[in-house]
Amino acid sequence: MSEDPRRQRSSSVPLHLFVFVLVSVLTLANQVWVGGLTIYDASMRERREQAHQVLLENRLPEGETWSGRGANRTNIRVATVWVAEGLRRLTGQPLHRVYFVLDTAGLLAALLLSYWFLRMGGSLGFALGGTLFIGALLPLTYHFHYFHPWDRISLALWVLALILVRKRAFRALMLILPLAVIVKFDIVLLPILFFGVAVTPNNWRRSLGEALSLLTITVATYVLLRIFIPSGFEAHDVFSQLGRNLSLAVELGLRYPPLLAFGLPFGLGLIGLHRCDRFELAAFSFAIFQMGILAVLTNVVEVRAEMPVLVLMLPASLRGLESLIERTNRGAYPHQEIPSQRT
Repeated sequence: MSEDPRRQRSSSVPLHLFVFVLVSVLTLANQVWVGGLTIYDASMRERREQAHQVLLENRLPEGETWSGRGANRTNIRVATVWVAEGLRRLTGQPLHRVYFVLDTAGLLAALLLSYWFLRMGGSLGFALGGTLFIGALLPLTYHFHYFHPWDRISLALWVLALILVRKRAFRALMLILPLAVIVKFDIVLLPILFFGVAVTPNNWRRSLGEALSLLTITVATYVLLRIFIPSGFEAHDVFSQLGRNLSLAVELGLRYPPLLAFGLPFGLGLIGLHRCDRFELAAFSFAIFQMGILAVLTNVVEVRAEMPVLVLMLPASLRGLESLIERTNRGAYPHQEIPSQRT
């Protein structure tokens, strides 16, 4: 006899409450005790408010450049800035408090969605472990910048989009992706991942059509932003950027933040590739592709901008961890059957 669905839902309430409390602790511990000493420190408020006004008006002070402000290619990331300004006027709260609340809500949502995303492909223990790993790396995201208020919300939208890609929810992606591009346009190529996950020899025409439709939506949203919010994009030397990233990696060595963030997940992902399903393999490959783009367009030391890459890697990384655990168990108990971790 199957278990009553109402009883199943009732029994899962304590677990869901535990997960919510866990990610709330991770969120507040980082926002208050790391962010409070870095990007939210009172000494940063004037610079952050100036940056907000520049982006809100899309106008630089006399004699300045977007690159000089460290804001090249940021003027079309307008959704968070508009929402913050609207909330400031509606509530009368100071701008720094509005941004703190938005960042905190975005981070909480991103962690909750990350747990949901990881739970889709693995056991409860691995989903919790992956969520805790993301939380352990969050302190790296509070350094080397003072105003990138879209990153937490963008990460939440990235994870939501990945959930929808795994479900192959084409229509829902049509609604989510334009919003995600307006928040931060680094998600514009996600339809490539959708195609890699959805395509089969029997449905390649339909999958190609859906992927191209999604790509048209993301690219069109990006182009319209560039048209209606001009300037903000200045010349960028990709070879110089790559050289700076490599030089800093050599200088910092084992302290290099991207190495700390992605070294272990990448290594575990390679170990786990043979166990991955179609989505997990495609996501790991797309993570490498996305990281290659970031390496020539951004300062890679700024881990905050690369957190979607970590989420993309984690399903394959957890397969690698699963493989290592099972090998260890077989070595310790060679004559006993080891149950699968996929529950």
